Amino acid sequence: MDINRTIANLPKLSIEELRLLNSAACRLIKSRRTNDALAKRHTLRIGDRVYFDGRFGRTEGTITRLKRVKAFVTTDRGKWDVPIAMLEKA
Repeated sequence: MDINRTIANLPKLSIEELRLLNSAACRLIKSRRTNDALAKRHTLRIGDRVYFDGRFGRTEGTITRLKRVKAFVTTDRGKWDVPIAMLEKA
């Protein structure tokens, strides 16, 4: 599939076709992100040292609770509810 040709043909689509295309693309992106987070979740454990890039730059902390797609991470600045996709092992 040639992405440039697909992009060039977008103006030929109706508004309804563009909405359907957008909806399908958004569903696929959400599904892939969820699958990536679930795969990463199985590599993390409570007590693991991790870091993430947040409001205050790179922050390091310890996982205190794991949920389906997020984790509670305790840092020196408090407790954060961080998407698992943002976490990296320290």
